[in-house]
Formats: sequence, C-alpha cells, structure tokens
Amino acid sequence: MLEVEILRSTDLALVRELSLVLKSTGLPHRVVGNQHRQWIVTPEPVAQTALQQLADYQRENLGRSERREPRLVPHSGSWTQALLWCAALALVQGLTRLGALGVDWRRAGAMHGERLFEGELWRPVTALTLHADLEHLAGNLAFGSLFLALLHQVVGWRLAWALTVGGGVLGNVLNAAMTGGELRSLGASTAVFAALGALTAVQFSRKAETPGARARRWIPVVTGVLLLGWNG
Repeated sequence: MLEVEILRSTDLALVRELSLVLKSTGLPHRVVGNQHRQWIVTPEPVAQTALQQLADYQRENLGRSERREPRLVPHSGSWTQALLWCAALALVQGLTRLGALGVDWRRAGAMHGERLFEGELWRPVTALTLHADLEHLAGNLAFGSLFLALLHQVVGWRLAWALTVGGGVLGNVLNAAMTGGELRSLGASTAVFAALGALTAVQFSRKAETPGARARRWIPVVTGVLLLGWNG
C-alpha cells in the first residue's frame, strides 16, 4: 500500500509525541529516519485523517505550551565578567595601598554623607571600589563575582553591570539620606547586595509566570534572603 509522509522534523521528541497521538487514535503509521531527522508516514487513505488529528492536537495544546515555564537562555562570557569584577577591585586596592599619584584614596573616595551633600558627587561611586583590608576585599571579590556572573547569565552583561553598579550607587545615596549625612562607609558590599537582589527578582519573576509554581517561585527569594543574611 502506498504510504505518504505527513511530518518531517529534526525535533525527535516532537516526532515521538505526535506518533503517540496517532497511536492513541488507532491510526496506522510508521516513524522512520535517523538520529538527526525523523518523519511520520501513513497509508495514503488515512493521511488526511492523520493530519487533521495532529492539527487538532496542536491547536488544543497551543495555549498550554505557551504557558510553560520560560527557559533560561544563557549568555556566554560569565567568567569574563567575574574576572573583570575581580581585576577592577584588585587594581584599585593595589593603587590604594601604594598611595598612587600621592593621593590618600580612602580619604578622597570613601562614602561620606556630609561631603556628598556638599557637592562631592563622586563618593557613592568611588566608595564601591575601596576596601578596608584584604579580608574585606576577598569577601566582595568572591560574592560579587559569583552574583554578577549569575546575573549576567539571565540578563546579559550590560544590564548586569548597570544593575550591580547602579544599585550600589543608589544604595549608598539612600543610606546617606536616611542617616542624615552621618554615613561613613567604603566597600563593594552595596553593589554585591544589589546584584543579589536583582538576581533574586529576575528569578522570582520567571517562576511567577509559571502556572502551578507558587511554591517553587519562592525558592529564589528564600535563597536570596539566606545569602544576604550570611554575607551581610
């Protein structure tokens, strides 16, 4: 009996799924092909019926497939972003210890609320690059590179850096405003927490879009809070 090809695809899982649909309806068919591409063939008299069954099945499941949890599309180069983070902070720490250019880097760049409000607008930015000692630096290198790399995976490098640095700067400004100008601080911890917060928010929103994932969507939030408490 003459057979007709009704479907060809490189998506082997799809071919298997549609073959099961035809099998459940009792329509005769065969799956042929190789590990790279397969196709479904049916006897010519039932070809139109089989096509209609597959079309009905896909129409019924279209809405369901659109509501599936969005897959993470990883961005390459996370290690590069982590290394850039470490290199930038280590470089500034080295220049600070050497007193490069004859400047007391901590005195000139640390966060100082009163001086910020007097017009030294660079302090919320420069304070992120300065650290009290090597232990302080090491913690921010480790956690900062990790959170930045993970955030880069989900939003790309431009937005990851903008959220991390921008969040750190904004955090310093808000802290200064809330303390009435009495804030004295230095270190990249504010930026680290900004990256962690952004990562948690992005992952939470991804889970929130998935039906039936009310419990699972809280996992990134709980993880973020635990990490914040540990690192804080």
